[in-house]
Amino acid sequence: MNASLPSPVSGLAERWRGVRLRPFGLEPGDLEVDFSGERLALVSGILARCASRPGGERFDAEELDELRLGARIEGLLRLAILADAGARGAGEGDEDEVEVERLLRCVGCDATVGINLPLRALADLQRAVAAIEVIEAPTRDGGRVKLRLPRASDLRAWGRGDAAPGDEALLARLRVGDAAIASADLPAIEAALAAADPLVDFTIDLTCPECHARQEAHADLEELALARLAREQAALLDAIHRLARAYHWSEEAIVRLPAWRRRAYLDRLAREEAR
Repeated sequence: MNASLPSPVSGLAERWRGVRLRPFGLEPGDLEVDFSGERLALVSGILARCASRPGGERFDAEELDELRLGARIEGLLRLAILADAGARGAGEGDEDEVEVERLLRCVGCDATVGINLPLRALADLQRAVAAIEVIEAPTRDGGRVKLRLPRASDLRAWGRGDAAPGDEALLARLRVGDAAIASADLPAIEAALAAADPLVDFTIDLTCPECHARQEAHADLEELALARLAREQAALLDAIHRLARAYHWSEEAIVRLPAWRRRAYLDRLAREEAR
């Protein structure tokens, strides 16, 4: 099963156009992914494993550091969608929406509020802004400042993997031209960046069903997608453990089995254990 992604307009525009994604968790190398590692490298590594160019050529992880952040998140969301389709045994072209529950805490009454995030709709947000490479924002003196959208390499060069889009040192790196940026300009710049890369600092307007308080909550879409892929890896490890113990097959042989055949063997084992 594959998914087509639109081309982000960055240094990888031509090479990323028409990229194909294969589901995570099908190849032996996917078991080597350490989800506890540094996130920038983790995302680049997963995309490098699962993305290929139309001719089948893979990308280097370092190369994918140059993708804009929103395009990287979109890639992870589409891998999470593929993982869900595989778990349901759905075929290529499946368009069912995939929802992930996110639990949030109400600031008014401290109640836990559950919301469902539609992954396909969120990933499609990137298509509407894929052609944007540089944004403009108004400055306090009536001028305009131009900035390019941030990439993983910007966060790494700046020395932090958790930089917020509005951090002044990062904005200075992203600035195009010599227009000055003052603290008073940050709200307008942050709004322009958020509109052009909506998946990066995704927020939700939330109304608490208990006290009806309204608040703006943040959802880390990258973290949600990575958690879904980590569960896919864990499920594969569980399947390998059960099948290796029952049939004495090698890890690689089990991973190479089509997912439907692994499920068929696991179903047979479950029926035997239930007798």
